[in-house]
Formats: sequence, structure tokens, C-alpha cells
Amino acid sequence: MHARVNIAAEDRLSEAVLKVLLSNAKGKPVVAHSYPVAKGWQKEVGPNGYGYIKKNLTAFNAASVHTPFVALIDADNRPCPPETIGLWLEGVQQNPTMIIRVAIREVEAWLLADRKGIASYLAVSEECIPIETSRIKDPKRYISRLAARSRRKEIRAELARAPGTRSKTGPVFAQALQFFVNNLWDFQAARAHSNSLDRAMAALDKL
Repeated sequence: MHARVNIAAEDRLSEAVLKVLLSNAKGKPVVAHSYPVAKGWQKEVGPNGYGYIKKNLTAFNAASVHTPFVALIDADNRPCPPETIGLWLEGVQQNPTMIIRVAIREVEAWLLADRKGIASYLAVSEECIPIETSRIKDPKRYISRLAARSRRKEIRAELARAPGTRSKTGPVFAQALQFFVNNLWDFQAARAHSNSLDRAMAALDKL
């Protein structure tokens, strides 16, 4: 019987990444509940997932005594991961069944770490993608800029920022990357180029 776990992610893209990793973990754990939950008419959690996880992390930690819990957050420009986790747990000891993983710097960097796969999807040269993607300061913007150079018109329209707009990504950026994660992403190739992804997968293998 596969273990049941609850998960929390900042947005739908991070949720998709976490589900792919869990489905490929050694114990094949099954997701029981995913947080935060979109309410009513909402189709997406939106950018409030970070604040939601920060606010509820101590509750998730307590609940993990009954059902293991996995939370995935972006490092962004916050302090080092252990310091961030310690602050969010407000001094409460982290339970062994509470797994908190941090994507350096954003979960999009984990997608870029599959250099061959993302380059093929975006229809750009693999040489445009650095080997150490964790050093990219703004992976979302980086992908958007790569998309603007794509040989495929639909990629440029969906993922690249339209001139004159405030958004740093295209209109269906997240949805397009979710498709990539669910259908094309080679996480094994990616973990070879991302220490934070490799550590995350190693932790999930122990569930």
C-alpha cells in the first residue's frame, strides 16, 4: 500500500512539479490533499501561495504527525533555506514527517536544469541555458526571454512578455510550463544539474 501524503505549494506549477516528483519517488506516495485549495470560482491559487504556506507552516508541521506533509517553496531572495524554515516554524521543532524543500531560486530553475528538454520545448538552442541554473537570478524572466527568441510562434505568444506590458511573462506562461512538467520534463536529467532538486528527490524517496 502506498503512503498517503499532504502537499503544499506556492502555485499550480510548483504543485505539478511536486506531484511528478512524488509519483516517481521510490515509495510512490499518493497525494491525499493539496494546499492551498482554490476557492469557488478560482482556477489558480495565484501568488498568495507563498504567504499562505508561511502563515500555515506550523499547522502543517503539527498535522504531519498524522499524515506526512511535503511543502515546496521558492528561495527567491530570502535568507538561506534553513534560516527561512526556522523563521517560518516560529521556533517549533520540525517533525520528521514534515518535509520542507526549497527550490533555488525558483521552481522554474528546476525546469531549466533539464537543458535539453526545455530547449526543445521552447525551440531555442541548448547553449542558451547555463549549466548551473541555480545561479539565474530570475528564472521566470529568463524563460520568458528565451521564449521571445523561440523559433515557434505559439511559444513566443504564450510565454514571452508582450511589449508594453508590466507582466514579466506571457499570458499563459504557467499553464504552458505545467504542460511541459506533466508531459516532457526529464527530472532525472534535471537533478544532475540542480543540487536543490537532487536533495528534494532524495528526501521524497524516504517517504
